[in-house]
Amino acid sequence: MEPNPNPIAPESGAPLSEDTAQELLQALRHKQGGWLDWGRLLQQLHKGGRAPQTIFEETGFEPIHQNQLAVAAQVFSTLDPLSDATRSRLLRDGSEIVYELRQLDRERRAGAAEAIVTKQLDILGAREVVKAVKDFSRRSHLPTGFTDTPGDAVAFQYWQSARGKKTCRTDRERSRGGFSLPNPLARASRSKNFSATSPSSRVAARRSCRFTA
Repeated sequence: MEPNPNPIAPESGAPLSEDTAQELLQALRHKQGGWLDWGRLLQQLHKGGRAPQTIFEETGFEPIHQNQLAVAAQVFSTLDPLSDATRSRLLRDGSEIVYELRQLDRERRAGAAEAIVTKQLDILGAREVVKAVKDFSRRSHLPTGFTDTPGDAVAFQYWQSARGKKTCRTDRERSRGGFSLPNPLARASRSKNFSATSPSSRVAARRSCRFTA
């Protein structure tokens, strides 16, 4: 369900009237709309001075869940540009994934969201992508053979891991609800001339781990 584009919104930090507060609480009690609506309503209640524990007692939304939804709603507003397919998927049941994206700079969030949805990842896979993108973004320069994309960030994570261990483990599949990144270095290690630090290994990592639509 598409969120209400015009939610009731008091001035930032302004106390809510009791009538307005009750209207927002009723919408939450009946779970009107979707998670983005709930997050926006919770933001308004929090900014209006309603205590999380009071909201819990009146709506059943636990404080930790309130925080997740409110933060996710704020993060969602920064996801731009976003494809219609990704937007629809996240609005349906993607609050946990959007919440994880808070760890990334604004300019990297939309790309990571597209990659996560394209690969149909669950929350564990999403966390893995977010961590890889976050770590990759902290590098002072791009590693040779890699580009500044979520797919290459994940590929670099696996390539660097194998390189650090010096030897490659047997081939294995890392699955997280549709997130399948077979270790490209494991397959390549079957070749006599394979080196975990060779340029060809970086290319193999990118080809196996890059995200495609």
